[in-house]
Formats: sequence, structure tokens, C-alpha cells
Amino acid sequence: MIRIIVTVKVFREEISMIFKTAEAKGYIKKLTSILLAVALIMLVTISFTACDDEENNGTTTDEGSEDNGTDLSNEDEQPAELTPQRVGFIYSGQIEGSSHNKMWEDARANLEMQLDADTFYVENVFISNFAEAVDLLVTYGVDVIISTSHFFANAVEIESVNHRNIVFISFGGETVSPNLIAFVSHLYQPAHVAGFAAAHNTAVGVDSMGIILDSRMHNAHGVVNSFIQGAKFNFLAGVTIHVRLVNSRSVEEVRQAVDQLIAEGNDTIFAYIDTEYAITYAEQRGVNVVGFANNVPQLAPNNHIAGLYFNVNSYLVEQVRIIQNETFVPSVTRGALSTGHVRLSAINADPMVVEPETHDLAGLIHERVSEGTAAIFAGEIMDNHGEVQVPNGVTLTSREILDLNWFEHSIGGNIHNLTVPIANLPIVPLIIAR
Repeated sequence: MIRIIVTVKVFREEISMIFKTAEAKGYIKKLTSILLAVALIMLVTISFTACDDEENNGTTTDEGSEDNGTDLSNEDEQPAELTPQRVGFIYSGQIEGSSHNKMWEDARANLEMQLDADTFYVENVFISNFAEAVDLLVTYGVDVIISTSHFFANAVEIESVNHRNIVFISFGGETVSPNLIAFVSHLYQPAHVAGFAAAHNTAVGVDSMGIILDSRMHNAHGVVNSFIQGAKFNFLAGVTIHVRLVNSRSVEEVRQAVDQLIAEGNDTIFAYIDTEYAITYAEQRGVNVVGFANNVPQLAPNNHIAGLYFNVNSYLVEQVRIIQNETFVPSVTRGALSTGHVRLSAINADPMVVEPETHDLAGLIHERVSEGTAAIFAGEIMDNHGEVQVPNGVTLTSREILDLNWFEHSIGGNIHNLTVPIANLPIVPLIIAR
């Protein structure tokens, strides 16, 4: 085990010297000259024995690993031609306008292109009619059913028992069985890097940021808190976070949230909700935006900082190919930055929006997170009620981050719920499409 021990006193003296020099020259821009030192103090708790041995459990695969199913060791023997798989996708909510479902739709198109798979989908599915959606897909002769929402984690377990001849892939679940595998997204990792990049480019004198959140999002607390932990590198005196809770599918609530956050003086907004509209509306209002979508640069070409998203394209190709070759092994894949299954889109290259040094500094943090040497949640960390949740000397594991149920101290009482309760959501008749 190799450790690098940093003497805080030395860095304090170095920081003090930099401050005096910067002040003499008349420029202090978000502490850019000391960020590397601060990042090293906070991040380089380096041990080649990573603090979290969960990062690469399961069958995680790199983006480059495209074919590991068919055995071609005997060059004289040609493999038998495989019958294209019939694969069904089950979506919570509609596809149009959903940033989450678009990621799966891109993966579905890739599956058809790479493996010539025959795919079907059912959208607007609730937990109450999940079994009906499964039965509908079964009537079309599917071999694989992909549950694309963590809402369905329990329902897919039940259906995997009821349909032993179908292989199920569950997003957000962690239970496996002879015909059930799972994919868990560590989206909190790119969120940490995005938080740093976003805060590094807030205007001078603005020590606050806005977050729009649908609390039903996967690992909502882990993603938001990780974003804040990244943002805090840029503020010695602390940062104030303003949160608006909304329903992703309510345009009115999203618009109201953006307008309120701007009115409070925030020039940077992080939208962790399941709609592209928050990103495009923030662009219209002229504020910097980090969004949950795999096409943020296209949605907000002028004012985007970055986008964070999960990528299951190669994962699904790999798993379906394994099923084709009858070498299927039940497993949980933990999608991390290191495996390419969660990603941060390219940071905006416009120097008028993102300062050039942001790219190098964010790249350093991205590298540390990918390696597993960044202590994203290292104590002491208090919640927004002032209670210590992570004591000094403790660093949360990935499992603990995925189970978080509290908000970070920087939010304080600045959290407002804009959601309007809906008594009974209409359940529409299910239709299979392709």
C-alpha cells in the first residue's frame, strides 16, 4: 500500500502566500490559483487499495470490450449462426421528452444495429400494470425483457419467477437469480466532477447555486450531495445551495423552479430531473446549466457546463450476446466512470462560459474518481439540519452512497417543494411498439 501524506500547515502557508500575491495584483477569481492545492488536499488520499472495494464488483465491462461471448479459439471451426434475439423494453412514463428514457432508446437502437436484434417496447407503465406489460411482450415471443426504471425493481423480481424462460435485466435492482441480472448506476461519480466544474464558473461574488430535483430520481440524495461536495472545493467560506423539488413531467413546475432560482441570484443550475425541458429553459433564461441527459451540449449549446448520464449501449450488447451464446451468468453490474457506464459529457469549450483552467482541474478530479482514489464523501459531513452524518475519519462506500437519505449541510433550509399532488394518475391502455 502506498500513501501520500500532505501536511496541511504547508498548504495553509502556500495558500496564504497565493492570496497575498493575488490580492496585490487585483485578481481573485474563485480561488482558481489555489484550486489544485485544495483538490490535492481533499482528493489525493491516495491508496492503491481503493477505499471502496465495491466499485468493480459484478461483470463491469469497458466500452472497448465488444465481443467476449463467442468462442473463436478454433480458427478452423466456424461458429454456428445465432438466431437474432427478440428483446422487450418496459418504460416508466412516455419516451418523448424523457432524458432517462432517451438513454435507453439510444441503447435499444444500438442493440438493433450491433446484433440485428428484434426489439419491442411498452411505455407509460406503472408498477400496478408492470405484469401486464410483461405478459404483452411475452405474447410477441421476446427472449429478454429489460426493465428500464428503478421503480420496477421489486416487480421485475416477481415476474422473473413467473416467467422462468425469459431473461430479465433490471435497472436499479440488486437482486439476481438464474434468469435475472441487474445494472446499478453510480451516477454520483460524474455528478461530483460536474459540481466542481459548475461552481468554478459561477460569477465573482455569487456564492450560491441552484438545484432542481425530482426526489424520485435514482439515488437522488447521493447524486445531489456528491454534486455539492464537488462544488465546495471552490468556496472557502462555504456555498449556499437552493433546491426546488418538482415533478419531472410538469412543465409548469420546472419553469417556476428555474425562474425562482434565477430570482434568488443564482447564475448556475443543476437539473437532476427526468426531462429535457429544464435544460432548454435554463438555456433560454441565459443561466449556466448542468443537466441529466446524454445530449446536454445540443439542448443548451450556449450555456451548458456539462451533462451527466449513464451509458448502457455496450452493456446491453454484451449481455444479449452472452444470452445468445448460452453463457449467461447472473450478476450485478455496477456502472462506474471507470467502466464507461456512467459519463460526464465534454465540458463546454467556450472560454466565455467555462474558464480554460476548469478543464485541467476537472480532469484531475475525474481521474481520481475513476481510479477510486477520490474520497467523495469523507467526514466530517453534516446534513442540512446540522446533524453529523459522516464523522471525521470516515469515508462512505458506494453502497452507503447509494443508500443516502439526507441532504448536505449547504442546503440548510433552502429547500422548497413545488410539486402539486395528483390524486389519481391516469393509467392508459398498454400498447406494444417497435
